[in-house]
Amino acid sequence: MKESSGKYEDIDQYELKALKEIKENLDRDEGKTGYVDLVKGVACGLVFGIGGILFALSLFPLVETLMRGGNMTGFVGNLIVCAVCLVLIVLLGIYLLRQLSRVKSKPRLSRESAEVLDYAIRRRQHTLEQREKQKL
Repeated sequence: MKESSGKYEDIDQYELKALKEIKENLDRDEGKTGYVDLVKGVACGLVFGIGGILFALSLFPLVETLMRGGNMTGFVGNLIVCAVCLVLIVLLGIYLLRQLSRVKSKPRLSRESAEVLDYAIRRRQHTLEQREKQKL
């Protein structure tokens, strides 16, 4: 009989350790994603801002040259800058949409799940404490 109670106690201890490890990993992952999201947001904002300004600054001379005609000296340079900025903005937009869809599909720990996990940890601890008291 004592051997079977020892096995149950070992199982409860392993379950308790596993639950605590799951809780730690989930808490750690949530804190890390906030920092990563902040860095990605700042980087994307800078690229969108600088790329958008360069696009607008190079688009105006292109439109003016096409409307009025003449002065083709800076046309090719402005066309290249405009095209590069437009491609950069489109590619970054696609990248952000992929990241958002990946984040939405990733399972997250809800408040109810966290409460259930905390309850399971407390229950396992209580069970182990009760078995220790019964041994004494």
